[in-house]
Amino acid sequence: MPMYNHGNYVVRLGHLVRWLGEQAESLGVELYPGYAASEVLYHDDGSIKGIATNDVGIDKTGAPKDTFERGMELHAKCTVFSEGCHGHLAKQLFTRLQ
Repeated sequence: MPMYNHGNYVVRLGHLVRWLGEQAESLGVELYPGYAASEVLYHDDGSIKGIATNDVGIDKTGAPKDTFERGMELHAKCTVFSEGCHGHLAKQLFTRLQ
């Protein structure tokens, strides 16, 4: 079955994501591509404080390599979770909020 896209836009996903990132950064949004969030951080009152990232540059035995970098805690007024409903952080949030 042929696809009909007359009058529609067809774009490469990578180009769209890059452009969206540029738009967000121009509005002051901080993006951290290449750093996966490992856990949700909470304030004492239970509200979301931000996220923490994993340490990187660790070998299979857990020992730090020459490229080791300690994970970060990123605190924010607004934290956007865009990993989908089956992501590990989304599952943590669903469990906590039920």
